[in-house]
Amino acid sequence: MMKARQTFGLPAFVPVAALALAAGAHSLPAPAAQLGRQQDLTIINPTSKAKLWATLLYPTGGEAGKKHPVVVVIPGGLGFGSAAVRTPLSDELVQAGFIVGYFDPDGRGRSGGKEDYNGKVHQDGLHEFLKYLATLPRVEQNNVGLFSTSLGLVMAAGALARYPDDPPVKYFIDVEGPSDRFFVTKFDDPKFVGVFGHASKDESWWAEREAVSAIKRVRYPYLRIQKELDHVHGENKQHALDMVNAATHTKFGGQGQSPWTRINGPENEPNRTYSRPAAPKWLPARTGPQTLGWVREMAVLNISSSAMSNTGRWSEPVNISEVNSTFDDKGPAIAADGKMLYISSTRLGGEAIFQSAWEAGHWSSPRPLPPEINAGGAYDPSFTGDGKTMFFHSMRPGGHGGQDIWYSTLKDGSWTPPRNAGPNINTAAHEWTVSISADGTTMYFMARGREGNIQGSEDLWFARKVDGEWQKAERLPPPINTEHNEVCPWITADGKRLYFARMIFDGPRIAEHHIWVSEIVNGRPGPPVKLPAPVNLPGVRSCCPTLTADGKILCFAADRRSGVGRHDIWLSRLLE
Repeated sequence: MMKARQTFGLPAFVPVAALALAAGAHSLPAPAAQLGRQQDLTIINPTSKAKLWATLLYPTGGEAGKKHPVVVVIPGGLGFGSAAVRTPLSDELVQAGFIVGYFDPDGRGRSGGKEDYNGKVHQDGLHEFLKYLATLPRVEQNNVGLFSTSLGLVMAAGALARYPDDPPVKYFIDVEGPSDRFFVTKFDDPKFVGVFGHASKDESWWAEREAVSAIKRVRYPYLRIQKELDHVHGENKQHALDMVNAATHTKFGGQGQSPWTRINGPENEPNRTYSRPAAPKWLPARTGPQTLGWVREMAVLNISSSAMSNTGRWSEPVNISEVNSTFDDKGPAIAADGKMLYISSTRLGGEAIFQSAWEAGHWSSPRPLPPEINAGGAYDPSFTGDGKTMFFHSMRPGGHGGQDIWYSTLKDGSWTPPRNAGPNINTAAHEWTVSISADGTTMYFMARGREGNIQGSEDLWFARKVDGEWQKAERLPPPINTEHNEVCPWITADGKRLYFARMIFDGPRIAEHHIWVSEIVNGRPGPPVKLPAPVNLPGVRSCCPTLTADGKILCFAADRRSGVGRHDIWLSRLLE
């Protein structure tokens, strides 16, 4: 018999194959080939002293010594991990590079001990499993997430609340878990009460088994997945609202400590609370292909300890009346020091770029850029940090098809004849609303009709310049691009944030057109957050964000009622 491996401060863990199976464990099935290596083991629950079965599914191949993110799956009902190892979800997660963990709580499946109905004993067993994962060399210790379904929420939320930082967990995904004793028992339905043996009036028993109370103390990002018809409660989805309201940080009007919360996908705004009349968008059917994408999103989520403060607090926008007209004025670009403003306007009968200077406390009357720029039509300018290279889009002759990205340089006070950005950027489709990084080496733009876009939507693309040449552009991955239209990108001067506008449709109608922001970590944009009011307002279309180099002044276009034309340029300041 193999000796149990001892880890300082942790219980002993031994491979199940090496255990004396007198405890009644069944023989283990051979691991499915597509799952990679399967490691089976036991943990000792320090509270019950019971031996608990657990398993880890590893990705196949990969670099030697490479660390992987982990997802611990907690089945619903009175389910157990040994009955759920082989699922389409586990296959997808492993093939995507995740280690997947399952375990059997006390009294279930292959584990010893007594059934605890997701109470403190079960929570302590889950906690010991998480502690073990934190010691493994192939585990990315700062990227362990929990994924619970249905009643598994009670165990997961309880463990995370009682052990908030030991070990740290990166995120928690909850699929239709019941919020309180009433939803667990289906409002004291005799069939459900019979399963647990405790009606809702048993205060002491339910005190350790109500997720809505526990989630208030959970300090990790929380994603609630909820479909239109709940798997147990049908049309009654109030427990989904109760959970996200309880988890959302008090800084955002919630009751909890989570730095990031959301219901379902990016169609719903993170970090907000709900009343019944203002419900979020529900999933029309059971979760399926979306699930892997959500796990990936949470695994790369980067949340600041200041509770997702990256949206900032912005002043009431002011209409820049000196530069606006009764025509369509959009596509602003503000100079690094905030003293020169460029706008795009149709006031000359076609698309043209104008400039205005900040002089004596007001903006000067806009004047068009010279014919070298505007003669073939020009729109949405963007400048390198030194102001000497300008990118814009145009349908002028000499391009690759529709709208193309062009650029011009400032020499001896004049703009050179525009040059096309080339075939690695432009195609026969439409490429427009360009944003160039301050150092001129990274470009973001929007494309319509381009091969590779999601379901024919308008998507954001980016390209990098290497040795003076633009490399082939790539589409930004989810969660930036969605089935909606993502347009008007703007990369900040420090390269740490990507602003853009998202158009959400309700049939042929634009239901929402608002500005979002994403933090860029290690070169990858994270999950975007919609800017709050007063920048974004219901029923108002806001787009074309641009910021000064210090990030303290935001210019954008919007069709607010108090404007001069169809779209006007507005200015908002970051509040300290």
